[in-house]
Amino acid sequence: MTTLVRDGRVLTPAAAGRTAGGDFRTEMLTSVNFRRVHAGARLLNLDERLNTAAQRHADDLAAHDLLQHDGTDGSTPWRRIRTAGFAFRFAAEITAAADSAPEAMQRWMNSPQHRDTLLDPRFNHLGIGRAPRRGDSTRGRYVLTLGQV
Repeated sequence: MTTLVRDGRVLTPAAAGRTAGGDFRTEMLTSVNFRRVHAGARLLNLDERLNTAAQRHADDLAAHDLLQHDGTDGSTPWRRIRTAGFAFRFAAEITAAADSAPEAMQRWMNSPQHRDTLLDPRFNHLGIGRAPRRGDSTRGRYVLTLGQV
């Protein structure tokens, strides 16, 4: 069995989702990789190009109170990923309406389709986008873009 270690300490599922300083990308990457290791998949590397694609879509979804894969400008996940400069063999995107990384992760892990995407061993790169709650009526948005080069 493989475990994740940070600062000399073995991470538990709860600790995997917490990081000092509240950096949402580090928090989400650690949480995703914790689950991937325990599923026998390789660790993902954070990629700035995929971050750009994910952040663009998270902002769009939050601004329009939507939860979908097509952008309001007609863009698809694959077009956003290519436009950000990431040339891929295989790519995917998952979205969640959530106000925290642990909440988004719980939603994805409770959905067989999203869990399978998140744990797919073909992926080796990850992008993370987050748009916080806007006003009282909407939830924040989390977007993960996953890619294989």
